[in-house]
Amino acid sequence: MADIDQFLADHTGLTRADFAGSGYVSPWTASGKTWAELEPDSTYFLVHGDTNYTGVQVTGGQRDGDTLTLEVAAESGILGSGLPSGTLTLGDGKVTSFTAPLYTAAEKAAWEMMETAGSTCIQEAKEYLSKSLQFTDKYISSLYCAGSYEFDGKTFYPWHLAYRMKPDDMENVFFVGGMDEEGGYVTENASVGSPVLFFSMDKDGQITPEGTTWTADYQEEGLTMEEYIYCNLLLGMEMRGVLNGWRSTRPSWNPSTTDTRPGPRTGRTWPAPTWTSIWAWTSTRNG
Repeated sequence: MADIDQFLADHTGLTRADFAGSGYVSPWTASGKTWAELEPDSTYFLVHGDTNYTGVQVTGGQRDGDTLTLEVAAESGILGSGLPSGTLTLGDGKVTSFTAPLYTAAEKAAWEMMETAGSTCIQEAKEYLSKSLQFTDKYISSLYCAGSYEFDGKTFYPWHLAYRMKPDDMENVFFVGGMDEEGGYVTENASVGSPVLFFSMDKDGQITPEGTTWTADYQEEGLTMEEYIYCNLLLGMEMRGVLNGWRSTRPSWNPSTTDTRPGPRTGRTWPAPTWTSIWAWTSTRNG
């Protein structure tokens, strides 16, 4: 209990008694209070259960003075970053960081993308509004890995990015192309959706940036993330929309994965092509 008391004091300035009676049978003393209020109308804390709790296994680590670095892996599922493992660093007994090589690479690219967006906003304000724009605050509000896809010995990871930039005056921002603001901050939103960053990792752990796209580039075309990565990033194919659905798999004109000869095929059974063979066939027909 002493550790709990110290943690609460360090991070909230509160005690266990301040959290008592918070919506369920509390293990702490019941004072009947539901919320613990740190500052009026500002910050509130509520005792809750295991929301966002993920058990981990320590797979390795090292100590350097008062700094302890641990390699941890989720016992099941994924961690908050969307990855199954990461590096936890503690200094003098307190958590100082939790990251992973992939997250570090994605975060660096995310900051670069946000800085570029900010510079573009400043330039457009000057060019189109004849106003001087500055951003007084910038931060990444969300950066998570949305899955992993393995092709030809490499694993591809798409990272969804959300960020916020606070202008000195919102009137100085030239809003175009679906741009949006929230709570006095310019967001990452655009007419093409929100940004997605792609990285790959080979079997030796080498991380490579594979480019960026926007959610609308594949969602509005009816593509899955797997299809987009395989066709666009791996094969370098020009993507075409499938909003009207794939071609029927067994009409008389449909190509077969084993026979592409033209002509009537009445009374014969032809194997249904895979989506990769359909992409290849449509690219050839339309290219």
